[in-house]
Amino acid sequence: TIPVRRGFLGVHRKRGIEPRYFLLFEDRLDYYQRIEDAEADPPLDPRGRLALADVQDLRSTQERSLVFALKSQQTLVLSALEGSDLGPWVDDLRAILRIYQQPPEKDPEKEQPQSGSHQPPPVFT
Repeated sequence: TIPVRRGFLGVHRKRGIEPRYFLLFEDRLDYYQRIEDAEADPPLDPRGRLALADVQDLRSTQERSLVFALKSQQTLVLSALEGSDLGPWVDDLRAILRIYQQPPEKDPEKEQPQSGSHQPPPVFT
């Protein structure tokens, strides 16, 4: 799979901001300790992975940071490193996340009651 975007971002940790190399795909955000690990043939396993389906909300801040609110109630904060632009990351992530945050499409045939037939609502146990 070809990444949508790649580059260095800072990961906010308790002891500071650590630079990591990120690859953004249509379904996930992988990060590596070093660029060589991501560019190896075949690539090494990522040091970390965020499934984009697990992202509940994404905010960008004036401090040049991205704040991911995850469905697990955790938060991940990434920031642009010196001399880099966060704008393209924000645009690409928001475009991809729109797909995951859309409500499921309704099937009009299932919603239309058949004339003369009444079915009770489903029971969930």
